[in-house]
Amino acid sequence: MGTRYGAGWGTDVDAVIGDPAIDAVVVASPTPTHVDLLTRAVHAGKAVLCEKPIDLDLARVDACRTGIGTLGDRVRWASTDASTRPSATSGRVPQMVRSAHSNSS
Repeated sequence: MGTRYGAGWGTDVDAVIGDPAIDAVVVASPTPTHVDLLTRAVHAGKAVLCEKPIDLDLARVDACRTGIGTLGDRVRWASTDASTRPSATSGRVPQMVRSAHSNSS
């Protein structure tokens, strides 16, 4: 996919996180690796999109939040799914909006 769209990609985590030409990282690996990869990438100055869940252990999620700051927990399409589906299948990327949410009372 990276080749098709002209995006860089790699399998060496240290090389990707350490590459100053890379601005953002997508963490789409097995859940037990998320906290480590997310933390390392943020500390390296990368913008990070991490698939859910960050971890299955809430203590590890809290430690991650403490170590890196605020975690956003939702990414939604700027318009309805029905109207973005044609864009996604045509190769155009719809605008995305990030919002943070807390269930604390």
